[in-house]
Amino acid sequence: MAVLTSPRRTRPRFGPQAGLVAATRGVAFAALMAAGIGLLTLIVAAVFLIALGAGILIVGSGGPHEERVLLAFLAIGTGLSLIRFALPATLLGTRRLARLTRQLTGNWCGVPIAEWYAPPPAGKLTYTERLRWLATDPATRRDLRWTAANLLACALAAAPAAIIATGLIEFIGPEFTRLIPPPAFPGNTPKTLVVLGLAITSVGVLVAPALLRAYGLVARSILAPGGEAELELRVQQLTETRTEALDTGA
Repeated sequence: MAVLTSPRRTRPRFGPQAGLVAATRGVAFAALMAAGIGLLTLIVAAVFLIALGAGILIVGSGGPHEERVLLAFLAIGTGLSLIRFALPATLLGTRRLARLTRQLTGNWCGVPIAEWYAPPPAGKLTYTERLRWLATDPATRRDLRWTAANLLACALAAAPAAIIATGLIEFIGPEFTRLIPPPAFPGNTPKTLVVLGLAITSVGVLVAPALLRAYGLVARSILAPGGEAELELRVQQLTETRTEALDTGA
């Protein structure tokens, strides 16, 4: 199923207000990243439990034999249960997060990302049919790759907020409260701390729009459809454009 999005294509503006907005949006992207990592943790935990149980059965060292077998089957059973009940929901969850990322990347970063998902089979799907539909869709693999890569890519979006927080809390904060100890370096007078804090905060504000756009470009490089999906998207775009032109002419 090809889905064409029409996000705003405006580039992020520069300035204090735009920088603060971009830094806030970077924190929102970091929250999406954390949610995606949480979903992947379920799959990783299931695979780990199955491997652990298999390892206990194969190695078979330490403790009574009955206890080892019981522990091994308990680990394998828990892992298989996670896969049975959590895998489809996890794949659908990563898909929803990826679709939200595409939408926000277009609206916030000025980097529109098209999306393409294989349509589900007709009728009510069984567990096996739903899992096969999700697992064989190339877009699902793109979403999973992005969920894993987002752990590193999100540093671009969240870095400005971290820089601003460092300038405000670590350097300017000690001048307003004694609960925050000043950083230890030679010549850290109150005036020096305030100047450094303002400089660091300004850097975070200035680079926030550019880093937010860079995050959007990285997201597009992974989430954008490619190959046959991209060709089908272009065909659909041309078809819709031609239909609109014929309707306008009529």
